[in-house]
Order: sequence, then structure tokens, then C-alpha cells
Amino acid sequence: MSKSVLKPHPFAELLPMMSEADYAALKADVIANGRFNDPAVNYKGMRLDGRNRQRVSDETGIKLPTIEFKGTEADALRYVYSKAVHRNMGDSQKAAAAVNFLPHFEAEAKQRQDEARRRGGKSSTTDEAAATGIKLVSGKTRAQWRAKLNQTGRKELERRYALHVGWLSGDMWGLVNGDMVDRIIERMFGPEQPADTGKSRDAAGGLFGVSGRYVAEARKVRDADPELFRAVFEGRETVNRAKLQLHRRSRASAAKAAARSGRLVSPDDCTILVGDALREMEKLPRGKFRLVFADPPYNLGFTYDADPTKDALPPIKYCHLTHAWIKEAAELLTPDGALCWMIPEEWVIDAGGTIREVGLHMRRLIVWHESFGQNGKSNFGRTCRFIWYATKSKTDFVFDAGSILVESKRSSVYNDPRAMPDGKVPDALWDFSRVAGTFAERIPDEGIPTQLPVDLVTRAVRCFTEIGDVVLDPFGGTGTTARAALRCGRKCVTIERSRKYAAIIRRELLAISKGDSHAA
Repeated sequence: MSKSVLKPHPFAELLPMMSEADYAALKADVIANGRFNDPAVNYKGMRLDGRNRQRVSDETGIKLPTIEFKGTEADALRYVYSKAVHRNMGDSQKAAAAVNFLPHFEAEAKQRQDEARRRGGKSSTTDEAAATGIKLVSGKTRAQWRAKLNQTGRKELERRYALHVGWLSGDMWGLVNGDMVDRIIERMFGPEQPADTGKSRDAAGGLFGVSGRYVAEARKVRDADPELFRAVFEGRETVNRAKLQLHRRSRASAAKAAARSGRLVSPDDCTILVGDALREMEKLPRGKFRLVFADPPYNLGFTYDADPTKDALPPIKYCHLTHAWIKEAAELLTPDGALCWMIPEEWVIDAGGTIREVGLHMRRLIVWHESFGQNGKSNFGRTCRFIWYATKSKTDFVFDAGSILVESKRSSVYNDPRAMPDGKVPDALWDFSRVAGTFAERIPDEGIPTQLPVDLVTRAVRCFTEIGDVVLDPFGGTGTTARAALRCGRKCVTIERSRKYAAIIRRELLAISKGDSHAA
């Protein structure tokens, strides 16, 4: 049986081929009718429309009628994307196909801008910069500044990074020069986007019934990995899964860059401040901590070392103290930082009101189910605690979903093919065992009434921070937050008023091997 010698026109390949299920349905319909309902369309000796029908013809021997397209290349392109609405594609495929049409929409936008300039006369340098979305900084364009910074020595580059981006001492350890240049440029000029990108991507997305933002995400995948983008385009992968793959690669690259720099996170990267939490917080630099993870005394009468309150303040005093340190925590967070506040059921409602009062935005009330909980005698056993998760910004915050995925029941129980192969974002019910006295993780010292599991804190650190960030724990205890931070490649400032507990923290941090320091 002879095969078609016509190659697909490049415009035709802007749309994906049918899925195997849709193709099987098309083939069955053609065989049942003994003919094709629509002819193939050729243009300049290539197949403009009808690749799937041609495949059916080649496999069945049923002749496929053809017609010649009459018109310009622009007309041919419009004809192809008029066929987009007839395709049975998932949202990820639609977004990928929209990316393929973006150059057309951007070219049209540029043509409109050029025509507007011609009508308005010759533009000045400032007008031209404004038309292309480029802000002038100190008389230089984005490209000129990039070229200048790329020729700058490491020491001067670090000075400029500290000036424009800012860091605590040592925060440059995981950055190569190119990363520093990119961050400085973005802080000086804002995100780099082609002219009229927003309108163009919205137009391309509208063609397929997906949002412009989703098109932009698909475009990022294409720019980062064309082969991965091809898998999305062909329906073998989704945009979200592709983003997770790219994110994991980025995290691995960051860890390797840190290792090459010779500056691995070590116990020295945890600063232990011995003193009252509120007073020490007042001395810390504002806006420098990506995460504050706090497990304060619960005012339930526990016996803590060096506790002048005996964990039994009058309720009004406890609430005043709580409001004071939460207010300090809010000021210490970076603009995109997060607060995780561990609280028992007795205070969870009051805590929610305090978070609102200091201007933080509540994201979720996480329930920690303490499996292996204590048995109750005159009441139901206390087997859960709560974590108020709040952010400084309502919309701009770190949430690294790919670093905390868990297996879903779709996969483990129901064997559902729709399950995400890499797992799902955990629910707001976190199931971690209580650290009982017989557990290997339990600190052996006497006089420690409570201890959090490192895995629980690690989930928060991974999700709400990035490698190299600084985490603050205002109530250090036995150093669970510090150990979680260092094992994830983050730094930590820990405040603890008990010298005994501070010594335990130092001892436990020294037990962390450098080989574990990037186990994020």
C-alpha cells in the first residue's frame, strides 16, 4: 500500500496529532462509511490540514480527496488555528499549542506598535524604552547593565547584590555569578517580558479556551526543556508535572552549586541566642527571615528549665505576651515569608485573632495528628495539635509543593491512572508520630517535657523556604527546627532562654554530618 509523500506544512505542526483513542474513533467512522467526510487541504506542496485523515487513508486504502488552499501564508496560518476549536485536547495540550501560536500574536502586536510609532513620528530613547517595557536605570538599559555586571569581579558583584537584593552575612554561598546578575537585573528593572506579552498570551490562550497565565507556564517549560515541552504538546505529560520536574532539577543544581562553592551548610550556620525570646527578637534585623517556626510554651503547666512563669501565666498576661512576640515575628519576616505557629486546642481560637491583628494573612489551620498518642483516662486522648500557617503577603509567598509530595490514595489504594505519578500535595491533616520516650529520636536528657518530630518541621521548612534561606525559631527547646533547617540546606537563628537546652541544641547540631546537610 503506497504511503503519502506529502510532508506536513510547518503550520499544521503547530497543532498536535489526535490521541490514539480519538484516532481509533476516526478510523472506525471512515471504515464504516467507506469514505471521508472532509477532504485534506494542501498548500504549496505540503499538507496543511488532514494529517490524521491521511494516516487513516494510508492504513485502510480508502482514498482521501484533497483540495488546494488559495491564499497568503497569513491566511494559511489563520486557517490552521481556526481548526484548533475542533481538537479534543486536554488543558495542558491546549496551553502548549497556544505557545506555538504566540509568535504570530506577538508579531501582530509588534506590527501594531510599529504602526503607532510611525503615525506618531520618531520616538525618543525614553519613549522607545517605555514602549518596550524597559525602565532606564542610571542611564543604562537592561542589556547594558547586564553586560556591565557580567564583567564585574566577584567582590564587586557581591557588593551590588547586597545593595540591590540584600542578604544576611553568608547568604551568597549558593549563588554563582550568573544567578547574582539575574537577580540584580530583575530587582532593578522588574521581570523581563517581551512587549505586549500579556495581551498576546491572553489572545493565544483564548483561542484554545485556557488562561494566558497557563500559556505563560507552558512557555516556561518550552524555554527550559524543549523535549519536555514536546511531551506536554503530545499529551504524554501535563504542564504541572513538567513544572515539578523542572523544579526538582533546579533544586538539585542549587545543591550542586553550593557544594562546588565549598560552603556547605554546617552547625556553624545556626546562631543560638540565649535569652528571653521577645527581647532577643527585638534585636534582630527586620525582614530577613523566610520562615518563623514557633512552638512556644502552651501555658498548660508544663515544667520547662529556667521558666520564670512556670508555664502558668494568667490568661490575659499570656495573651499579651503572645501578641507581642507574634508582632515581632511579623516584622522579622521577609515580604514573602511565612509563619508556622504550633498551638494546642485551648488557645487555637485566640491565636487566630492575634494573627489577624498583626496583619498576617491566614493560609490554613494545619492539624497535626499525633499518632502513638497518650491514652486518656477521664477524657478523650489528646492526639492532635494545631499549626497556624500564615504569610506576610496575601499573594506573594513561597510554597514549594514539589518538595513535600506524598503518595495519594488514588495510587496506593485505587490504582487510578489519573493519580499524579510523583504524588500529591499533603492535606492539612499531617500524620506524624509523637516522639515518645522510647523512640530513638527522643533526646535522652532529663527535664524535657515535649519534643517535636524532625520530619514534621522539615515538611514546613522545605515547603515555605528555599535553599540558603534563614529560618527563625523563637523558642528553641531541643533544636528541632534548627536540625530540620540545616538538614534541608537552610540557615537558622534559634532563641532559647535555658542554657541547659541551648547546650543540648549545640550538641545535637554537631551530630549532623555534612553528608546530610543537603538532604532536601
